[in-house]
Amino acid sequence: MPENEPAASAASSVPDAALPPVPAWPVRVWRFGRYPVATALFLLLAFPRFDLWPMAHLALVPLLLHLYGCRRGRAAFGAGLLSGCLFYAGLLYWIPRSLGAYGGLNLTMSILTLLAVCLACGGFWGAFAWAVYRLVSRWGWRGFFPVPCLWVVMEWLRDSVPQIGFPWGNLGTSQAYVGPLIQIADLTGVYGVSGLVAAINTVFLLLLLMEVPRKVKIFWGALVGIALFHVLVYAEFCYLTIPITRGRAVEVAGIQGNAPDQNDWERLREFHVEIYPALVAELDKRSPRPELVILPENPAPFSYDRDLGYRQMMSELSRRHGITLLFNGIHYSARGYHNSVFSLDPAGRPGPVYDKIRLVPFAEQIPLQPVFSFVRILSREISNFRPGTEPVLHDARGVKAGVFICYEGVFPGLVRDFTGAGADLLVNVTNDGWFGQTAAPYQHFQPNLLRAVENRRYLVRVANTGISAIIDPFGRVVEKGPLFERAIVSGTVYTQDRRSLYVAWGNWFPVLCAGAALFFLILSTRKKQDGTGA
Repeated sequence: MPENEPAASAASSVPDAALPPVPAWPVRVWRFGRYPVATALFLLLAFPRFDLWPMAHLALVPLLLHLYGCRRGRAAFGAGLLSGCLFYAGLLYWIPRSLGAYGGLNLTMSILTLLAVCLACGGFWGAFAWAVYRLVSRWGWRGFFPVPCLWVVMEWLRDSVPQIGFPWGNLGTSQAYVGPLIQIADLTGVYGVSGLVAAINTVFLLLLLMEVPRKVKIFWGALVGIALFHVLVYAEFCYLTIPITRGRAVEVAGIQGNAPDQNDWERLREFHVEIYPALVAELDKRSPRPELVILPENPAPFSYDRDLGYRQMMSELSRRHGITLLFNGIHYSARGYHNSVFSLDPAGRPGPVYDKIRLVPFAEQIPLQPVFSFVRILSREISNFRPGTEPVLHDARGVKAGVFICYEGVFPGLVRDFTGAGADLLVNVTNDGWFGQTAAPYQHFQPNLLRAVENRRYLVRVANTGISAIIDPFGRVVEKGPLFERAIVSGTVYTQDRRSLYVAWGNWFPVLCAGAALFFLILSTRKKQDGTGA
């Protein structure tokens, strides 16, 4: 086709300046965001409902590689912030639905709340990334060695913020179903598991960096490998030596009622008056009969304090069946009203009342009210519960049960306080019906496995719509109920009096990591001032 050749030649002669310029910003966005986005995606895959837990062992690698090439601290902070925000946006996508159902917030405010949570949690990721950048900019690839300490400190600080601390999505929690890896939690809490996973990430990172000497790669890999080996040996030692069936045997039953729409008060009234008593009556047919019966957290159109008829009904229920009964309700005190757990002994006599300490922000209470007081105008449905002040133990025929409510189970230190106060059995009552058919019920269940290991206690979880379960002191699920079905989860648990190192010493491990991280950061600053830094 000779006649086409002149045209082709003419086209090739058009100067480059005549072509429309290619925008530079898409390339810059791609180069800046690809690695932080990869970290968010990889870590998200490690959590329910993907449950690809091995992904957590390499999820931090892309972000760390990106930090290695950063030239400014604010760029490093921005990369960490981006990665954290995207991770939490994917993990907590269910928040708008829950706030709409529970707090009555409209869709716009619910989405803005989700964005605020993502920015707050992502800000801690940004601080972590900035700290890593500081070390790497001074010492090159050697600055990656303190990464496990920095990550542990970041999680610990984020979890510890008063009123709005949010220990959801901890790196160690992604390993909840990997029994051998989480047994060290009775020494270090969940933070030790997070530190181990972060250390494994650094091994993969150094393998990818060509400038790192081969001997260093082998040494660091061997060091982390030895730590992992000892973790596995310790787990086997625990399985062989901790007697989890030598305490007093207690027959327990959790009633998963699968109560109806939380806003339909007439149906809820019928449920509490008819369905719960009928389900408790079914337990009389079981052998052995449960002696401790637990009802889930669930809105009730009654007040045990103020409604004489309801109080008599619940007392008669425990007396008729000869059971210790734990149930949720609103407790009124001189300070206001509380989300609480009541107890009745087999004679129908009331026991201590536990008032929930950690309230759900923007649902049960508006946190930092001088700052967020305007939210009350946007939704009158947000409750104004008052927080409790201390853990309270319930007596079940000599068994001391520490009962915590709803998302209090994601706070390691709070659950530890119950065991420290003398609890030889842990109970979590919750209502996950607000989450609907999302990943949230699975995410909410997962931390309970770590709490059982940290405290070396049996943990009975009773949820209105599920997931209800009995968990042994090794974090293994003994019995488990279905989701969004009516069920009774029952079995035998054993009291435990062993005090784990985590219960005795608390957060010694993140404090130690904080000291190490601070030492390295100060040292890097001094090197810069002396003019000897990289």
